Amino acid sequence: MSIAIRLAKYMFILLLTYSLGSCARGNGAVLHIVGFGDEQSNIEALHWNFAAKTRTTDVYPGDAYTALCFSGTNIYIGGHTRDDGTNRAAYWKNGQVFLLSDGNCDEYVEAICVSGEILYAAGWKRQDKITIAKYWKAEGDTVEAYDLSDGTRLAAAFAAAVSGSDIYIGGMEYAGTNSVAKYWKNGVSCPLGDGRRSTGLHTLLAHNGDIYAGGWENRHGRDVAKYWKNTVGVELSDGRSTARIEALAVAGSDVYAVGYEVVGGKPAARYWKNDLAFFLTDGKADACVRSICVTERDDERTVYIAGFENDGRHDRARYWKIDATGLQSFLLGEGSKTTKACAIGVQ
Repeated sequence: MSIAIRLAKYMFILLLTYSLGSCARGNGAVLHIVGFGDEQSNIEALHWNFAAKTRTTDVYPGDAYTALCFSGTNIYIGGHTRDDGTNRAAYWKNGQVFLLSDGNCDEYVEAICVSGEILYAAGWKRQDKITIAKYWKAEGDTVEAYDLSDGTRLAAAFAAAVSGSDIYIGGMEYAGTNSVAKYWKNGVSCPLGDGRRSTGLHTLLAHNGDIYAGGWENRHGRDVAKYWKNTVGVELSDGRSTARIEALAVAGSDVYAVGYEVVGGKPAARYWKNDLAFFLTDGKADACVRSICVTERDDERTVYIAGFENDGRHDRARYWKIDATGLQSFLLGEGSKTTKACAIGVQ
């Protein structure tokens, strides 16, 4: 899938048996999932909050949530809001909206991270029929915006991470007819591909001084799921069918990845832990996962994964839970409309 197709997918945002899982409470921890719904081209932001015994769903028409992070007791959500016919990049802190863009063109937030009182958001804007990768640095109402590409070719940012005083923004930029996975460290470009074959970056994280970036590399017309640790590539699929990484997590020495792999012509949700890999869905319907988080308590880890699966009529938001008891899967979205879970986290 090229940047152009991926961006077209996000532009679609403009024009998830209903069961409850355990509420992931332990030591005060609460599971949160954010995403969006689309009913007859009417977009609405969705926040599933598992703070109570029964899950609550908050709905905000005209907005779309795509990112989630926590800092102390604060909940930060990234996305965009519709304002006078224009999509404006925005973030929400404990429900209060802060606008990042001025409304002169459509702009979108794809990822956020927080360091102290400063929020960093990665995304893109559409200007003169081209997309420009950018990021924002915000503290309350004070916003600084930085373009990462010059507007001469398609580019977009999909990931953000902070390590010490360094800010990393991950994404893709075209070089000729091929896309190049890259990240920008403090605004300086660091390509992960050489442009001879298409590569893409969808996720980025900093862990113990190392930088992990996840995405894909095209081989003979098929995409290979791949991540880079400090620019050194690690392949997770064999290239016999297209596969991509959408999100990463690292716990101890273990690397977790989620995304999709094509089975019988349809994308099936895929999970990798180091050399272990298995499908989350059976491949009978289109499915993909967008986010992962790993928690640890009493030396036992629990993995939470968010995404969606098509029911034959609509994409429906879903999350998965993996722990010592095995794999559990839970639907979130109503069957009457399209819903997608974009980010998951435990506070």
